[in-house]
Amino acid sequence: MRKHDRAIVGSLIFGLVVIPQAGTQRAEQLLVVLAGLAGLILMERIAGNYKVPGAMAIAALLAWSVPALPWKLIGLRAAPGHDDGNWTLLETAEGMNSSVALFEV
Repeated sequence: MRKHDRAIVGSLIFGLVVIPQAGTQRAEQLLVVLAGLAGLILMERIAGNYKVPGAMAIAALLAWSVPALPWKLIGLRAAPGHDDGNWTLLETAEGMNSSVALFEV
């Protein structure tokens, strides 16, 4: 397999397995952690072991800070703050092909 073939397979697996199973927020957190791990491997090769614990803490904080998908973006297909009305969120659900927000007016 060539490099771009592996990238295509990886993106298909992530999009068809990880996002539907874990949800958008957890999948984004996983991507942040994986990017942090890749950076740690590179940093360890370049700078040595003394910077790894701090970088691990930063990667964990960045992964923890990923916000949830706003329900108004799911339900109204609009950016939050650009809506008129007083809606109350009842439930949100994510699926493989779509996401749903149940709210009352």
